[in-house]
Amino acid sequence: MHSLIMFLRNLAALPYHLVTATSDIFTGMWSENARSRSLLLGIPAILTIILCLATLAWANLGSQPKLESRYDGLAQSAEQRSLDLKIELDRERQILGKTSEGSPSEMVASDQSDIRQKKMEDLWREERVYLQKLISLNPSDPDYKYRLAQVHLKQGDLQRGVSMMRTLAPMQEAKFGKAHFWMANFIANQPAPNSEAKRKMLVAALAQIDNCLIRNNANLDAVQFKGSLLLALKRPREASEIYEKLFNENPVFYTQLLNINRQLGQPVKSETVIDRAVIKFYQLIRVHRKDTKKWIAAWQHYNNLLRQGNQFEKAESELQRELAEYADDSGRQLFLKRQLSVIYSMWASYIEAKDESEDTDRKVLEKLKQAIKNGSRNEDALRQLTRLSKDSAVAEEAKAIYDADSDVNAPSSVYAELGTQALNDGDYNTAIKHFENAKEKKPRDSRVLNNLAYTYLVCENRNPERALNLANDAIKFRPVNVDGEALYRSHFLHTRGLALMQLNQLEEAAANFEVALQDRGDSENILKDLIKCYEGRMEDQAEIYRRKLKEVIERRGKSGVKNGNNPISENGLGN
Repeated sequence: MHSLIMFLRNLAALPYHLVTATSDIFTGMWSENARSRSLLLGIPAILTIILCLATLAWANLGSQPKLESRYDGLAQSAEQRSLDLKIELDRERQILGKTSEGSPSEMVASDQSDIRQKKMEDLWREERVYLQKLISLNPSDPDYKYRLAQVHLKQGDLQRGVSMMRTLAPMQEAKFGKAHFWMANFIANQPAPNSEAKRKMLVAALAQIDNCLIRNNANLDAVQFKGSLLLALKRPREASEIYEKLFNENPVFYTQLLNINRQLGQPVKSETVIDRAVIKFYQLIRVHRKDTKKWIAAWQHYNNLLRQGNQFEKAESELQRELAEYADDSGRQLFLKRQLSVIYSMWASYIEAKDESEDTDRKVLEKLKQAIKNGSRNEDALRQLTRLSKDSAVAEEAKAIYDADSDVNAPSSVYAELGTQALNDGDYNTAIKHFENAKEKKPRDSRVLNNLAYTYLVCENRNPERALNLANDAIKFRPVNVDGEALYRSHFLHTRGLALMQLNQLEEAAANFEVALQDRGDSENILKDLIKCYEGRMEDQAEIYRRKLKEVIERRGKSGVKNGNNPISENGLGN
């Protein structure tokens, strides 16, 4: 007990002893010599400096987040202002394209464009400065580096921008998702010298997308891009799994699923996809009744699906019901009538293709009347009426509804139909005139380009050079991901081969004919043209195609099927 009391007494006296001991030490040092006294006088100054440095460090740590936030805001502001200027510049350039060259308004607008361009470049520099400061404040944040790389790309410094992106998105490791996505797009869109090099690029892009999805598997844009890469790499089964997931999230991906099923030869699956998508879009039509923009989008998909499934009666019924419901809404009435017009014109085409009765033309005409009633400038309906106006059982009635000869502003489809009629009649000059008019209206219509090319090859004043250029454009703009895509390619390649043959480029012509023959192996005309190319040069090859031509003719003769494979109907595809 006594010892405990002594311990507590000594503990209480401990602060006193510490102070007195420290005082004795300083007193002794002070009295020892002048050098010790100088050291003691400097200690308060040292302590003051340490305290100031600690205060500054604490203040810096406290202000850094505020400074970082301020720089980030300034960088984003500069970016937004530069985007706004770019929109203005693009709009001005569109206007300049429509203004007569050298006019005063064009020169004033050009000066304004130069001022805006310089301002935009200044804003890019401003954004770059703030991003560099942000990186110095927080070098571990990859988003700042990604944004800086984008600024370099906007300034035209491709080498530096791509180098930064590669650092952020290495091929062997998943690092920053945005950069991986950018690199995938950049790699996939690079030009390639041949198909094998392009395939390797697509594989590299796929690896980048996989890295992006490792970082964020909920990135639907990346998932969609992966699906498109798999399709480009001809891996439709893997792509099908991806688009099935996307379709469950958003039914607009039905188009990709239909394309994949077409490639895999799965028509039953396509029908199932159409049925599922019809249900989904009908639900969306109900959901978006008060949102006109979304309602229209859902209706367009719904209508397209019913057309693809040849469910014309159902489409007609649904549209008529909606027209009755929105009788007081002029905007929706106009939209629904246009949709109904398209349904009737597609219905007419379907009847023409499938109906074998004697009154087929009459049935077609009745649907076209309804199409014109709901949409007087329905181009496809006008084309079909133009067709019926020539040598059909209802020619006079069709012409009374629409007379193409008196339409000074006829659509491209009508000119194309008139050109095809003249081509079939052997009136090549008239055909060229109509096809040129159609091409002027729609410069990228591949069927018009092909028909015009073929006409230049068979007319009196042949022009194979012009025909070759047109055939090249037809192949360039040919329809993809549609029924009959391979047949279009075959027709267009055959036309290009004919142009090359007239230019005496027989080896290239034969190469085009052989590829065209892959999709139409029973085409007598392609076989005959191949024989012409190989005669006198490669007699053995010519003999192979002679035997094949003989087999095709014999097979047709036994089946009782007419050839109908003359150059005009084969290459003059019409509409």
